[in-house]
Amino acid sequence: MVRKSLILSLPILLSQVACTQLGFELNRKENKPTQTEEQQFPPATVSEETIAEMDQKLIDRVNIDPKCEEQASSSPSIRTLTREEYLTTVTSRLSIDLAEVDIASELPLNSIEKGFRNIAELNQISRGRLEQYLDASELVAEQFILQSPNVFNCGQAPGNCVDQWLKSELTVIWRQAIAAEDYEELIAFFEENGSNEAAFKLLVQRVIMSPNFLTIRELGSGGQLSSYELLSSLAFSMWGQGPDKELIQEAANTAFDTREKVEAKVRQMMKDDRFDIGLKRFLEAWLETDRIHRTNNSEETFPGFTNNLKGKLEEDVFLVFRYLIDNDMDTFENIVKVDFTFTSSEVAQIYGLNRHESGVQFRNSDMYALQDSAKGLMSLPGIVSGLSTNNNSNIPMRGNFVLSKVLCTELPEPSAEILEQSAGLLPDMNLSARDSLQKQTEIPACYGCHESINGIGFGLENLSPIGKVRSMDDHQKPVNAISNYVQTNRETIEFNGAQGMNDLLSISERAQQCMATQIFRFSYGRFESTEDKCTIAKSRILAWDQGTKFSDILVNLYTSPLFMQRK
Repeated sequence: MVRKSLILSLPILLSQVACTQLGFELNRKENKPTQTEEQQFPPATVSEETIAEMDQKLIDRVNIDPKCEEQASSSPSIRTLTREEYLTTVTSRLSIDLAEVDIASELPLNSIEKGFRNIAELNQISRGRLEQYLDASELVAEQFILQSPNVFNCGQAPGNCVDQWLKSELTVIWRQAIAAEDYEELIAFFEENGSNEAAFKLLVQRVIMSPNFLTIRELGSGGQLSSYELLSSLAFSMWGQGPDKELIQEAANTAFDTREKVEAKVRQMMKDDRFDIGLKRFLEAWLETDRIHRTNNSEETFPGFTNNLKGKLEEDVFLVFRYLIDNDMDTFENIVKVDFTFTSSEVAQIYGLNRHESGVQFRNSDMYALQDSAKGLMSLPGIVSGLSTNNNSNIPMRGNFVLSKVLCTELPEPSAEILEQSAGLLPDMNLSARDSLQKQTEIPACYGCHESINGIGFGLENLSPIGKVRSMDDHQKPVNAISNYVQTNRETIEFNGAQGMNDLLSISERAQQCMATQIFRFSYGRFESTEDKCTIAKSRILAWDQGTKFSDILVNLYTSPLFMQRK
């Protein structure tokens, strides 16, 4: 009977979302993923003066080019919560522990593209999704009543207890001001279903089945995001969950309608421990740090490479970023040329790392110095070890990863014809791994893309499948990590090994712009369109004087009219 009552309400819930969604679809412009502007990769020996000139040219181009006019607003948007956002929000807002209940399997699968789970266009409501949310809501409501018995049994009449709970919590759960008729409708719903504990369970389901809970809405009906909408968007992006009571109270009392107010709030939220969640999810999207858990490198081949160690390596990447941000050191150069990691003595022993001379500790982990030949972002074991298969370093995977994730260069997927031609090409174990791959990809159909892919991948050959410095490759031949990066104009730049690659990336205008683009995708929950390029470029330029800091780019994107205002 309980389920039947809620199923009968599904068309109402669906129509509420559909009306909003339809308005969003009719008003928004087409927003397909696009590549960033083609820019040359700077030479390895570029001087500081040349770098300054290059950045000044970008500043001049953005400021002078009449085509680069920052958009004054975005189109309205709406999306459903991801699995992770749903779980984190119900547990925090209802103060329950779901560790013993498998609710995740009941929730809709995340729609993921280019590593991002929070893209609005990929997370739209449907009847099928509502059915899955309904199954999850039943489990959540059961646990809420079980773990919080005093909510319904508050010592007063059931109706008074329910009214007290709604007036205390509904604004936070729904992330908006609540009208009197909303309270009245929910109380009537409770009474119609018996005014007992079963009715309360049904009411809890109704509350968390509402589009006010299930969706993140950035509608800006007055031309600008309301304080509730803005703080909710910030909370889900930066904290991975809905806003708490404190933020909701601020939304009720403060108009976040200026850049200064939003910037102060963003910087405050970055200092909160909950920013750990948002930062980890960004790193999962940008650098695919969770990819390490999907590798099949065996402990037999690599002693000590256990599932626990994989989790530690993923955590190490996060600790590096969090340390740089917390200590105001998160410049693009410091990120890409990072020469340390935070890890355990067990990991340090496996990778041959020594304690850093500074003796710094952070979050109960010691700082260790990366080896001279393997310094930099693309040398961190938590990233590199995810780019391997079957106990072998995957040269094409590594090359394509740097191109797509660090340089925002998207290569076309191989056609069926190309896959057919290459299907019978087996590695030649008599050759080095790089020479064997070079031979395999010399056919014209492959070479166009692999010239760029291989050039980067070959340079990372001094790192083993688990990201450990090595001298012998997968074919047990001496490593040759001297390689060439192929620029967009087809000219090449020579570099040596992982550190050489990271040194090149650290002075790349394209790589800087790509990091800003990846931050945009995560913070805005959509892929960039042509009209967004100027906002992304300016977010980086405004941060340029301070060394192009990750945190400054994030602030500049959140305080842009493109984020705060709606058409």
